Amino acid sequence: MRKIVKICTLIIVLALTFGGVYWFIIHPKTYKYDTAVKNGDVVIGAGGLANVDKFHSFIKNVENKQPDKIRITAFSKEGYPKIFDLDFDGIIIKCTTEIYLVEITLKNMENIQR
Repeated sequence: MRKIVKICTLIIVLALTFGGVYWFIIHPKTYKYDTAVKNGDVVIGAGGLANVDKFHSFIKNVENKQPDKIRITAFSKEGYPKIFDLDFDGIIIKCTTEIYLVEITLKNMENIQR
């Protein structure tokens, strides 16, 4: 029985180790600058800015309270992407990253501007 527990524990530890290596080292670099540009992302990185017109269009749609969504990808010097999906439904902007979700209402934005 102890042998089975040790083997199962070893398998779980190895799976978590390889999974962690993939998600924190290999996976982040699989989404390259050129891929983000081709996908239509608003891109910020060592290669410069790309698709900025989409960001300006998104801002205009927010001002006019027209639903819109964009993806912004910012690359670190090392090439790691940080992805932000902005989704405006006419009232609320939802900003989603791979870590957390933030919601900002237009009322809050108006209070901040005053």
